[in-house]
Amino acid sequence: MNWMTSPQTSRARRTIAAAVLAAAALGGCGVNSPVQTDVQYVAGDGRPANLGDVQVRNLLIVSDGKGTGTISAGVANNGTRDEKVTFTAEGGSVTKTVAAGKSIVVQAGLAKVTGKPGDLEKLVVSTPSGGEVPVDVPVLEPTGYYSTVTPTATPRSSQ
Repeated sequence: MNWMTSPQTSRARRTIAAAVLAAAALGGCGVNSPVQTDVQYVAGDGRPANLGDVQVRNLLIVSDGKGTGTISAGVANNGTRDEKVTFTAEGGSVTKTVAAGKSIVVQAGLAKVTGKPGDLEKLVVSTPSGGEVPVDVPVLEPTGYYSTVTPTATPRSSQ
């Protein structure tokens, strides 16, 4: 019997061939699947907006669906001068001043919100230096960690 055709050699060849085929098949799975860390996404419930040195994050409206709501967002001013940030919706506008190099949390009332929880509502965010950006923001119920963000009937504005 030739050592090249022994049962042990044939078994070893089949095992190696199966391992090579399995590695090729499994290696191909990653070809059509992107590396997740290469995919950018918004990690919050709301939407972002960039206006030059001003960055708005997690922009949303909290509403119980009865016509009023509260804008909620985090705003950072990475510039060297104070910025007035205005949020405009069908139900009015709210302006907040963000000091240079500072961040604030905005929670301001809107007198009219047409969207119900689960809908998108059109807001325009603007600053004098960064222009304006229209954003479709989600309308969320005042539940969970938004339970303390109560919709109010009158718009509030602070400088």
